[in-house]
Amino acid sequence: MEQSFENIEDVIARYLAGDAAPDEAAMLSDWRNADTANEALFAAYEKIYAAGAGQTPRIPVNTDAAWNKLQKRLTEKQARVIPFYRHPSFLRAAAALFLVVGLAVVFKVVFAESTQSIKYQAANTQVEQKLPDGSKVFMNRNSEISYEAVKGQRRVKLKGEAFFEVVHNEAEPFVVAVGDVLVKDIGTAFNVKTLSGDTAVEVVVESGEVQFYTEQAQGLKLVKGERAIYNKNTGVFVRTETSMNLNVNAYRTKQFNFNNSTLGDALVKINEVYGSNIVLQNQQLAQCRLTVQFDNESLELMVSVIAETLDLDVEIKGDQYILKGEACKE
Repeated sequence: MEQSFENIEDVIARYLAGDAAPDEAAMLSDWRNADTANEALFAAYEKIYAAGAGQTPRIPVNTDAAWNKLQKRLTEKQARVIPFYRHPSFLRAAAALFLVVGLAVVFKVVFAESTQSIKYQAANTQVEQKLPDGSKVFMNRNSEISYEAVKGQRRVKLKGEAFFEVVHNEAEPFVVAVGDVLVKDIGTAFNVKTLSGDTAVEVVVESGEVQFYTEQAQGLKLVKGERAIYNKNTGVFVRTETSMNLNVNAYRTKQFNFNNSTLGDALVKINEVYGSNIVLQNQQLAQCRLTVQFDNESLELMVSVIAETLDLDVEIKGDQYILKGEACKE
């Protein structure tokens, strides 16, 4: 059952003040672990609280005892009416409200003027994430991004591979940076991937258009259906059609289209997308030609279809699939 995190700001305030109950501390821990954005928000509150607390020595104050002492002294002198706005419960509520509102204002100012970034990671599985500006990102395995909005620009730093569906905003351009290689959105859905041990960057445009460039070179403007690769060693951009790589989005869609592909290439792609371990007992099988399509099929079914198509045997050892057979005839 999905956990409710109502009044989480109050819990954070009590936790930072050292007054949170054990169940509140546990709830806060669950909330922080539920989303990296929650952890970033908590860290900001914690930083603000620490900065405020560090300006003067922290002196324990017992507000109830102080109020009781004051009330006793007043009673001894003369009875008089205490306006509601001076009642201790009201004062404590007002102080709490001031703390919450104050933190909110400071939080807004700090984030408006800083370059705080939010990080997202995909380890052993693909991850889909909605960014603070409403754009969506789908990260492949072993990829990570950091997002920040500062000085009129939304900027994402990427390691690995990710697909972006960008909420276009002329006033705040959306730029993806892979090292010093940049991809600027012009109303777009596109895929960005680091290739060949970080020596090249590939961009494929699914809709709209992008500017693919570096600080030193104007690069290329790509539109729907186009693909380009930038070689970091030579500084050259090369434009191609996406039909040359039908499976560029397979990690996101689980759709494969192998058209006279080599078995070796097909297995590399399947293993990459599923994190699987399909191997060939006879390496000559890697040159066998395969024409088949898969649409979000299970790994077991795909292995069975490939084996049946090429008249191969399958041996399973743990999580490893071993394809066995004779070399294919030309």
